[in-house]
Amino acid sequence: MTVSFNGKWVEDKETSTPYQDVLEAQGVSWALRQVSSNDDFVVLIIKLLTVQYTITDTGTTLESIDTQGTKELATLDNEWVERKHPIFGPYKDRMARLSDSVVSIETSSDRGWAVKGEWRVEENGTVLIREYEFTSPTLNKLVRLVYKKQE
Repeated sequence: MTVSFNGKWVEDKETSTPYQDVLEAQGVSWALRQVSSNDDFVVLIIKLLTVQYTITDTGTTLESIDTQGTKELATLDNEWVERKHPIFGPYKDRMARLSDSVVSIETSSDRGWAVKGEWRVEENGTVLIREYEFTSPTLNKLVRLVYKKQE
């Protein structure tokens, strides 16, 4: 593997697509949506405001830990896996490695919404792009989330 997803990644809100409407369509509470979008609360609730992940890439799996400590292990075999997230609740997804620097992801529509897209490492391994096509009965949106690698 010449490029990997290894590292600590922090969201670049300046270049990411606003996604409060996606969170609403996913059933995320109004209070959590406000916290994730309001920089005035930085000192009080930095863990909820700063979207960051530490990812370990073994080639066949991606292990990610977010700021809140939620740990997810994804086997890159394109098989459906049931998961439970503290914000989104239970859902099913599948992931597959398309190349060293690209992984596909798809969630099941069982919860009334679905995501299909890719994670890509670009700019010599310093930028992680997560592009998703989000679909639900109330919203269809292309979302681009940009993360910068931290030293």
